[in-house]
Amino acid sequence: MSASTTAPTRPAPEPAGSGSEVGRRSSRRSSRFAPYVFVSPFYVLFGLFLLIPIIVGFYLSLTEWAGFGDPEWVGLDNYERLFSDRQFFQSLRNTAVFVLVSMVIVVPLALLVAQALNARGLRLRDLFRFIYFTPIVLSPIIIALVFQLMYDRNFGVFNAILRAVFGFGGIDWLGSAVWAKVSVSILIVWRWTGYLTIFFLVVCRRYVLGYMR
Repeated sequence: MSASTTAPTRPAPEPAGSGSEVGRRSSRRSSRFAPYVFVSPFYVLFGLFLLIPIIVGFYLSLTEWAGFGDPEWVGLDNYERLFSDRQFFQSLRNTAVFVLVSMVIVVPLALLVAQALNARGLRLRDLFRFIYFTPIVLSPIIIALVFQLMYDRNFGVFNAILRAVFGFGGIDWLGSAVWAKVSVSILIVWRWTGYLTIFFLVVCRRYVLGYMR
């Protein structure tokens, strides 16, 4: 009795351009473009809300336009008037003062507060974080009303403290050019120190955790 043996049949090779090969190519192509698809919303929003307004604003700065009608091209006349205006340079000086206050006072103070909150054995840590972060979540209208009452020349809290402790008061916190800068600087320090403290605190905690590992 003889047994007949048959050789195993191999699957025929798929012809070039078959469905599986096309599917692999399309998969590689889609994976190549997938990162750009996910990043594209940023560039769309950046172009719509930042780049295009900058370009349009620069164009309008070269025209005379009151918001209605067609803009009238005037070239660099607006910039000539701008650089010949004293108030423009005064505003630059005021901005420089507030930038210095933010960099020289707010940033180091926030770092010191973060180091203090990150100290071991500190009780009520979450309460202190809440207190420091509260100013940034308050409405600017509420902040303006409260500090206007505190800076009042006749009935303000600051002048009342100065009269009780040092025997003098009546500082015009908002009317004097010098004291107005001091008032705004105090407000900047009060509002933004806690905001930067949160970021510094996160960095300090990550550094400690990394060092312990």
